[in-house]
Amino acid sequence: MRVAIAGFSHESNTFSSQPTGVNDFDLSEGQDLICHYRDTFHELSGYIAGAEKYGYEIFPIIAAGATPAAHVTTAAYEKNVDLILAGLKNGPSVDGVLLALHGAMVAEGFPHADAETVKWVREQIGSDVPMVVTHDYHSNIPPELVEMADALVVYKTNPHIDQRERGLQAASILVDAIHGKVKPVMALAKPELVYNIYFHNTSTAPMQPLMEMAKDLEQKPGILACSIAAGYQYADVPHMGPSIVVVTDGDIDLAELHAQSISKRMWDLRDELIPQVPNPAQAVELAKNSNKFPVCLLDFGDNIGGGSTGDSTFILHELLVQSVEGWVCTLWDPEGAEKCFKAGINERVDFLAGGHTDKMHGEPCQISGRV
Repeated sequence: MRVAIAGFSHESNTFSSQPTGVNDFDLSEGQDLICHYRDTFHELSGYIAGAEKYGYEIFPIIAAGATPAAHVTTAAYEKNVDLILAGLKNGPSVDGVLLALHGAMVAEGFPHADAETVKWVREQIGSDVPMVVTHDYHSNIPPELVEMADALVVYKTNPHIDQRERGLQAASILVDAIHGKVKPVMALAKPELVYNIYFHNTSTAPMQPLMEMAKDLEQKPGILACSIAAGYQYADVPHMGPSIVVVTDGDIDLAELHAQSISKRMWDLRDELIPQVPNPAQAVELAKNSNKFPVCLLDFGDNIGGGSTGDSTFILHELLVQSVEGWVCTLWDPEGAEKCFKAGINERVDFLAGGHTDKMHGEPCQISGRV
């Protein structure tokens, strides 16, 4: 029994002005994939561990990943998909495919690029070879992906700590499907909600009780997997938002029943999804008057790990306007850093900091001070 494994991952922020090109992707091919990922906590490591646990031979193709930013260029998308397809076409015959995709990739011309990747792989391997896909918890899942894959498994934690376990779970489902022990079928439910990232923590309400429902469901007979994806709100695509995917052993009605049940529960909790957070001026005011130290002010919309620029000046502007003393603000500003290096230690500098990437992250702020 031989199983092909591959990964192609990117979280695409369509509000970013920095496209993701060919050279932005780190690429591991063939045996290098196994060496690189074997001892990590990536779902690919779960695929690799599954070979020993479930008795299959690995055919490693590629693993490609890039730091979140704007959409993936046509050249970058086609290069990595072509490598996967070429591996499947020119390599040894396989009994199944494990595919690690982020679930929030947007490529030029393909708002749901991961579904497009699954479509191309399905056309390459045919309808008789089972394929199981894994996704990040921050994924926007379209119906067409669920139609083309045999099973989809999504991380159950945020912060993410269960990727390897989900890879093993995917491998288990695939092996049982190859042996004919199960016939995976899937149902998808998408309640008409947007989960602000403020509510994505799986250890607290409102997501925690929903995730417990999913975990409990997986203990029931006939349920192969139950996944909840919170969605990725920084991709402006047709199927943005939370998803519930239930995989059963041949019983589509059972899958639909449970997917809709969790979807309804999520809808019933909608009043808990209104963020009660201060704006930058209020946040700085609260910090000034706090009797605790230190106080952290976090701009959720400027998360580099979510594809933003890291040079938002909204909080910095308020710190300056309100004449706050004793603070540290981190910004991505290579030109500003270079000016400080050129000036030297203890020298004075005067320049515009931050807000250089685009017009969506605040205006540059005038900075004067000593290096």
